[in-house]
Amino acid sequence: MISKNNENIVVRTVNIKFFFITILIFGIITFLLSYYARSINYTINQTYFLIFFLSAIVIVFVWINFRNTKLISLSFGDKDIKIFQDDSRMKIWKYDKIKNYNMYRLWVKPMGHMLRLRDDKDMKYYWIVWLDTKQISLEEEQNIKKIEQNLLQKLSETNRKQSIDYIILFLASLPFVLLIMALFILIGGFIYIIFYLK
Repeated sequence: MISKNNENIVVRTVNIKFFFITILIFGIITFLLSYYARSINYTINQTYFLIFFLSAIVIVFVWINFRNTKLISLSFGDKDIKIFQDDSRMKIWKYDKIKNYNMYRLWVKPMGHMLRLRDDKDMKYYWIVWLDTKQISLEEEQNIKKIEQNLLQKLSETNRKQSIDYIILFLASLPFVLLIMALFILIGGFIYIIFYLK
């Protein structure tokens, strides 16, 4: 079912610039912590140090980025898409000016979807996420379907995946990959301490 023209579809998005800035900052912090850990004499102390701080870094990274999400509203008209942000800014995308778009789900469902729009002058990304990754509401899922259906109806000939989309898929998965790695390091560290250190 296609949503009615000018119906406002409200979704939550990640601040992508903030996301990449935090990746850079936390990458530097991780490097400095790893370098400092080399100066610790005892292996058990190194293990405790790395387990605690790397796990904390990943958890803080994910928490900060999800705290800096914002609401946007998409309105599909006869000639354009209007995207309103919660700070009252508006972006208008004319259908006849859009050269390329793509919308796709990221690696796993809780990570959300990426919407990319490109015209003659601009290219923007909207990383759409869920209000609660543990319990995704039916309304949120319906909103995603409405966006996808409207885009296919209005812009079916410009729906193409580009190399940048594969790069986005990789970069967007980093915090979740790091979180899983941190959990494995945490579990592995405790197993090592309990069973192998005497």
